[in-house]
Amino acid sequence: MQIKIFNINVTSSPEEQEEMNRFLRGHRVLTVDKHYDDSRGLWTFAVTYIEGGCIKIGVHQFRRDARLVRPCAEDAANRLCVSGICA
Repeated sequence: MQIKIFNINVTSSPEEQEEMNRFLRGHRVLTVDKHYDDSRGLWTFAVTYIEGGCIKIGVHQFRRDARLVRPCAEDAANRLCVSGICA
């Protein structure tokens, strides 16, 4: 698990906001914590994520491929996980 911090000013440009959106779309995000600092007009987002490779869910491992998560070769259960919902 890794952590990435984003600080976005309320008057920031759409490009700055898009940087965070691109990051969120491109990684397996576990949590997003946010905090607003009223004195500075600044949102802080702490994103915990998994980058690439296999994701272990219980005894099963899954490999991320774009928006589809496929079973890893090591996982004999042949389970499939799409958009965070595993079956």
